[in-house]
Amino acid sequence: SPVTKKEAPDYHAVISRPIALSIIRKKLASGEYATGSQFLDDMDLMWRNAMTYNKPHTHIFQTAARLQKLLWSTRTCAEILLPEESAHTQALWEQGTTLPAHSTHTSPPHTHNTTHAPNAPSL
Repeated sequence: SPVTKKEAPDYHAVISRPIALSIIRKKLASGEYATGSQFLDDMDLMWRNAMTYNKPHTHIFQTAARLQKLLWSTRTCAEILLPEESAHTQALWEQGTTLPAHSTHTSPPHTHNTTHAPNAPSL
C-alpha cells in the first residue's frame, strides 16, 4: 500500500510521484494502462522512488536496485514485443507471440539517492 505520513513523515516531500504496487495492481485490473510501456514506466517509478528515498546500504534500496535491473533486462524485450502504436501487437504480446525487434529504450535511467531514513518504507 502507499506510504503514509505516519510511516514516513517526509516521504511525500522527497518523492514527488509516489506509486505503490497496490496502485499498479488496480490500474492493471481496471484496464487503465493503454500500453505495456505505461505499466513498465510505473514499475520503474516504484523502484526509482525506493532507491531515492532509502539509503544504499539498506535492504529496501538493494532489493529495488535488483528488481529495477531485472525490469530493464525484460523491458527491452517487452517493448520489442509491444510497440505502442499497435493494438494488434499488444494482443500478440499478451498471447506470448514474438515479433521483430523494435525498441526505443536500451538502458536504464540513472538514479540519484538523496539518502533518507534507513528504516522507512520504500513504496
